[in-house]
Amino acid sequence: LSFSVGILYLYQYLEKNLINKLATVCILIFALGNSVSGVIPADVHLFWHSILAQIGMMTVLIGMGIYAKSLVKGKKWTYSNLIVLIALLILIGLLFFLPLPAGLLQRLYYGVIFVWGMGLTILLRSSEIKPGTQ
Repeated sequence: LSFSVGILYLYQYLEKNLINKLATVCILIFALGNSVSGVIPADVHLFWHSILAQIGMMTVLIGMGIYAKSLVKGKKWTYSNLIVLIALLILIGLLFFLPLPAGLLQRLYYGVIFVWGMGLTILLRSSEIKPGTQ
């Protein structure tokens, strides 16, 4: 829920167009997937616990990619976090073949997204013209 509020807060600093709305919806799907995972434990129903979270892990990449392409300030920050997420997603995919720490990789993935959102908000807020300073 806090991530949903955060992405909506971040959205207010972006240009209001269809592409940024689409990117925001993609990232909100990630937040929704995590909310469902929090409500439905894996030991109760693994499919519903993980399916929306996995879909969200993909849509957040799309949303961040769209943001990165359309941003002026925060473009490098977003691209660098996107590269880290793609690397983590590849490692998560390798879990089927290698004994990697699944829980750690998942939490690192989520952590990068949270840090990206906070950092981008700070970057966009700092570039905003303050009233009376023109």
